[in-house]
Amino acid sequence: MPSTDALATLFRNRSITAEMYAAGARFHRTFVFAHLSPSGAPSLDRYRAGYSSREGIPERAAAADRALDRALLAVGGIASPGGSALWFVAGLGYSVKEWAAREGWNGRTLNPHEAKGIVVTALGVLAVHYGVSGSQRKPLDRCTSLT
Repeated sequence: MPSTDALATLFRNRSITAEMYAAGARFHRTFVFAHLSPSGAPSLDRYRAGYSSREGIPERAAAADRALDRALLAVGGIASPGGSALWFVAGLGYSVKEWAAREGWNGRTLNPHEAKGIVVTALGVLAVHYGVSGSQRKPLDRCTSLT
């Protein structure tokens, strides 16, 4: 299983909260269950075509894939900066620096400090999505008195 070393480093450096770390670790586990992690996915060669019992690997993988879709949509989708950050850092186990060197928007590379901010923000949104954040208030709740 690719490790959550990048998440652990962010947590040790107090860049993310325990809730954000838990959300990232949950995303990673789901990523592995969806058979997207090269080292964590079992070979499907041993399963016959169409195998779909309730306890079957393909059924669980499909459920994990749907859960990943929902999580990625919560941070703006897979093509968004937050979605990319979760995919590569929490899912595949890239370091923030490795992800920053790989990614870029609008024809320019991603600054490692900006990349860290994107990862931290995506993990914060993910923690709220998973319901593990201490702050469950919706952002617009603060603005209702202004209308």
